[in-house]
Amino acid sequence: MERQIAVCSGILVQGETQGHFVLQDPPRLLAASFVAMEDGYQMEVLAGRRTRTEVIAALYAYARAVTGHDLSERVTGPKHHPPPAADGHRRAGPP
Repeated sequence: MERQIAVCSGILVQGETQGHFVLQDPPRLLAASFVAMEDGYQMEVLAGRRTRTEVIAALYAYARAVTGHDLSERVTGPKHHPPPAADGHRRAGPP
């Protein structure tokens, strides 16, 4: 758990330093909260009380609230297009 907190805290510090985040609390406190929430929500999913989609939405909402940064655009990113087929035309679906 300490390693997860250290990694998350480092990401928060770097994001703040680069101007991407405006942290509402000390990075280590926020990181510990992220890790605790992730662990707790994992149990909720395993017990069938929450879906993966609900958990991701909750974690994004918390991240947005404490960093001032909307992560949803970065995660969904641009639409993926399949690679061109041998004839140069794009395929409609998976190969």
